[in-house]
Amino acid sequence: MKKIFMSVMILLCAVLLTWAEGAAFEGERIEINFKVGDEILYINGEDVKVEKPVVINGVTLVPLRVITEAFGAEVDWNGQQRCVTLSYSQVSIKLYIDNKEAYVDKNAVELLEAPRIINDRTMVPLRFIAENFGADVEYNEYTKQITVIKIKANAHSIKDYSLIIKKTTKEKVGDSYYGWSIDLTKNLELIYRSFNGNINIFAYSDTNDSIMLGILPQGERTIDSLLSSALVRLEYDYGFTLIRHEKNDNYARVVYRESPFTYEDRYYINDGKVYYINLSFEDYDNATYVTNQEVQNFLDSFSTKFVNDGRIEDLSDVTEDGFRPYRNKDLGFSIDVLANWIEMEFGEADYEESSIMAKFIDDLGNYVYITMYPYDEGLSLDDVVKMETDFIKKEYNPELYKLESIKDIEISGKKAKELLYEIKHDDRTEYMIYIFMVGENYKYNVGCLLTQDTYNDEKSKQKVLDMLHSFKFDEPDSEDIVYIEDSRFVDIAEDYITLENDRYMWSMKVPSTWMPWLDDNGDDLVEYINDGLYMSIKLTTLEGASFNDYINQFTDNLKGSSEESSISVDSIEDVVMKGVNAKKFVVLKKDSWGEYKQWIYTFDKNGNVYTVYFTIERLRASENNIKILERIWESMKFE
Repeated sequence: MKKIFMSVMILLCAVLLTWAEGAAFEGERIEINFKVGDEILYINGEDVKVEKPVVINGVTLVPLRVITEAFGAEVDWNGQQRCVTLSYSQVSIKLYIDNKEAYVDKNAVELLEAPRIINDRTMVPLRFIAENFGADVEYNEYTKQITVIKIKANAHSIKDYSLIIKKTTKEKVGDSYYGWSIDLTKNLELIYRSFNGNINIFAYSDTNDSIMLGILPQGERTIDSLLSSALVRLEYDYGFTLIRHEKNDNYARVVYRESPFTYEDRYYINDGKVYYINLSFEDYDNATYVTNQEVQNFLDSFSTKFVNDGRIEDLSDVTEDGFRPYRNKDLGFSIDVLANWIEMEFGEADYEESSIMAKFIDDLGNYVYITMYPYDEGLSLDDVVKMETDFIKKEYNPELYKLESIKDIEISGKKAKELLYEIKHDDRTEYMIYIFMVGENYKYNVGCLLTQDTYNDEKSKQKVLDMLHSFKFDEPDSEDIVYIEDSRFVDIAEDYITLENDRYMWSMKVPSTWMPWLDDNGDDLVEYINDGLYMSIKLTTLEGASFNDYINQFTDNLKGSSEESSISVDSIEDVVMKGVNAKKFVVLKKDSWGEYKQWIYTFDKNGNVYTVYFTIERLRASENNIKILERIWESMKFE
């Protein structure tokens, strides 16, 4: 996937990457590896011990468990008919023990060898099932190794795109929602598709060539500006050599090279959208690309129109009311997502480090998220809500983060509580909606953040609420799923560590969970920040400096910054602190991370000028958090 990622880094620079943030650009991989006679099979990265596969009349039969482990297929056993039904990704296969007759989606087929029961294990034909589930099966005559591989282009869509591409008899593939189509050749596979369909990656099964299609809103972009930006990026990227570029009535094209690949980028604009195509072509002799007419014909077949004439396999999964059904089979929940929203993709490591199990964003600043925690037995829904509201009171500034309402609702037949909070910023107001639900083993929070414009637009707000209210859960049974504990409600005794500096004669205590913010913390500068990154302490020491000169310069710099940037000085006053005269500054700051309040104390003692900065995000300036900063200040000694 390296060459694909390199191409993505070039495509529209940060624009499309912003829309595709978090995407791994690789679909879900299903893989089975073994040799006949092995009882340990390699299934999806794990060694699994099963009944040994057998070969009968040239047909490999494997335990039914191999299919369920690898594909996650659902199994229904009818003992009276001695029939097993496998359901996977809208494909249903019905098999009869000791009978070669089978059914695929109710269509009768004849097997090369019948399923059997061996040593009380149901053994089924591997190739027949795997290929009908859209996988490729290979047998290495030399090593006797059997390999089954399936790439599911998107694990969370209700459509199995890889299977659709393999099974279709149509001559084109496209997307009616985004309005595009392209010829479909049989050696082309769809290996990745983002949940909202704005990124599609096709790969040739017999070469290392790939084609990516990206789609994003046009905004102010033109064909000329897209071409110009592409050429500027290539000019400053010394790894690529520009071959040629051109523009016609339909698109702009840029061809460039980095051995052993030749790349071709095409840019189209239609109906308020930019369509970006990137071809990565393995071209060792720097000539094959030019003479390969099949690839050029494929690129030339791209159209920014979707004609519903029955010749195009439609990849769109958008419902008539404008939603995409999202399903997380492993975690056992689903939600309907507005068609133009983006899924922020998370890997297994992210699940272990974050409580967010799914997150979706639009291009207006709104987002929807889903969290899922193990549920403490004996707690009611009211208990869960009280814990959450108490936590918000403890951690957020009540003047800026206000609870507006709590109401009882019902979602998919289950009781829920819906909370509305108003969030005040200096320049805007936002709204947070939390919906809490509990199951037998897990508690769920389905929520959203809405901009003021979206919240005040009843139609737009209702669409987001429809998303939230479509949430359904069916708790997972798998013991292999890793969930983090809800650390917000874990009782941990608050512990402090002592920091001290003999040279500059200071010491202080900070919470043990805080960490150094700067790698170069040293004698004259030390900074610690809390694990949530919303409050910090910084101490600087200037040895032998004139306090009056320092104060004058510091004050001038601060006032100058307030005139030129998003820093404003709220107050300056003379105070007595730590037994000496000091200057106290209260400063309000704003950056891309948030809005902050800062208390700065500077004073002269021990022949040093000390400056202490206490910073906290205004939204998190709760009574509890302010007390933490006060404790640090009270612990500071300069002697």
